[in-house]
Amino acid sequence: MRIRFLIIGFALALTSTSVYGQTSSDLEKKYGTPVKAFEVHRGVLLLAKYAESGQVCEMVLENRHKTESGFDLDEMLTDDVLERLIDELVPASERGRRDSSYGWSMALGQSTQTNYSYENVEIISGGVRSPDKVEKNMVILIRWKNRQCKQK
Repeated sequence: MRIRFLIIGFALALTSTSVYGQTSSDLEKKYGTPVKAFEVHRGVLLLAKYAESGQVCEMVLENRHKTESGFDLDEMLTDDVLERLIDELVPASERGRRDSSYGWSMALGQSTQTNYSYENVEIISGGVRSPDKVEKNMVILIRWKNRQCKQK
């Protein structure tokens, strides 16, 4: 009986350290370096990757669906906000001329993907299509064609 209590006590001691008080360093050891995000518009996050030169090579824009009052899964990236952010992040002079595949779109079920390819960057919009065939942007990828991202 005494051994049983010792085993139970030892098991509780081991599990209690993993349940209580995960610190930033605990999470970093388990999952790696934290990701840095910028809030570029109310509720719109930008995550960036960088080339060896320090210049950005890839950006991802996505809506933050967690709000103070819960979750808002209807909130999507509007075309107006996206146009303004893209112009701000990658001005037309940096994008270059449109490629022949500009505006190429693909739909699979309710998922959509549209490519806006330019001379220097590729912009890919991923989203969903509602029953009334309105496309809603969920994520935008901006990738520079002439910059190689650092390998981890």
